[in-house]
Amino acid sequence: MTGGEVAVQLTSGPSIYATVDPELEFRQGEIISGIVQYRYYPEDGSVEEIPHAYALIASQDCDLLQDHNSKAATGASQLNSVLLYEAHETPILRSQVAGSDIWKRIVQNNDERYHALEAAHARFDLSNVGLPDLVVDFRRFFSISTADLAKQIQAGTAARRCRLEMPYREQFQTRAAFYLQRVGVPEPHKIAKVASPNQTA
Repeated sequence: MTGGEVAVQLTSGPSIYATVDPELEFRQGEIISGIVQYRYYPEDGSVEEIPHAYALIASQDCDLLQDHNSKAATGASQLNSVLLYEAHETPILRSQVAGSDIWKRIVQNNDERYHALEAAHARFDLSNVGLPDLVVDFRRFFSISTADLAKQIQAGTAARRCRLEMPYREQFQTRAAFYLQRVGVPEPHKIAKVASPNQTA
């Protein structure tokens, strides 16, 4: 592990979450709570505040580290913004999903649009309260500058909580990339019906 992380293993299986050093760089798979996204409307100069109870950082670790080092050395950021995905508590998302079969696919991570995360114990959480079961919606993402993110955390309105440990971070990353890379086709392939081996003519 790097970046001052401490993985705490609670069971005989692999650790899903790791704690992070709040003085060090942001990390891919890090869970942030209480972020406010600002949307500017140039036609009237208004600004809309969009709160996010939870979000996961999706930007690459190497970019986040280089940005952190650049700001420490020169005060200048190398990134325009950090990519984040919305995450919702399971009861909130469950109320929006019709059908138990779809929900079963979601919580088993068999639905390409969603990524389910089990609750994090308080021992992993920098706020020492733990996190509920969450579901990431790959269709809902946003960006925020590292400076703005840092300011919200320093002000106490947003909080760094914990981060995904290997290989759960890579699972999140690859599933997010797969959803972004999916290709829509005008019509699906039409395959002729094939009788099962036990079916008689």
